[in-house]
Amino acid sequence: MRVLGINPKRINKIVISHEHLDHAGGLETLLSIVDDVEIYRLGSENPKGKTGLFVVNEGQKIADKIYTTGRLRGIIEEQSLVIEGKEGLYVIVGCSHPGVENILEVAQRYGRVVGIIGGFHDFSDLSILKNLGLISPCHCTRFKREILEIYPNKSMECGVGRVFEI
Repeated sequence: MRVLGINPKRINKIVISHEHLDHAGGLETLLSIVDDVEIYRLGSENPKGKTGLFVVNEGQKIADKIYTTGRLRGIIEEQSLVIEGKEGLYVIVGCSHPGVENILEVAQRYGRVVGIIGGFHDFSDLSILKNLGLISPCHCTRFKREILEIYPNKSMECGVGRVFEI
């Protein structure tokens, strides 16, 4: 956070997509440097007795223009964020274990989805992405290279420090 210029004291909400170590493993360390914070996660363990734990089951608004899809069932249960941007909704996913198609369908309850950012796991029906204006496949995406080749004008690499202006 220091390298990226992020002040941890400004963090007031933390959303954990799913309980895999690479997504939730740093939570206790982060909680040691932030103050009052709300935690939205699928698991019910409250790290270090912090108050403000919200166990997510249903989709809900968690801040102005920010929603969670709620608990989505799949090989591994997961939640995704839905953020209102200038052009429409952007979906921020963890690994898409419940399926990209399912996540996008649930996110559309909040309006028109125009972008998706995150891991797409084994997702292979790349034609589903054709109507999106922003596609950014991350770490666990099996067909990342193909997505970037098929949609060169609306896809971009994803990674730590990447800034998206939506």
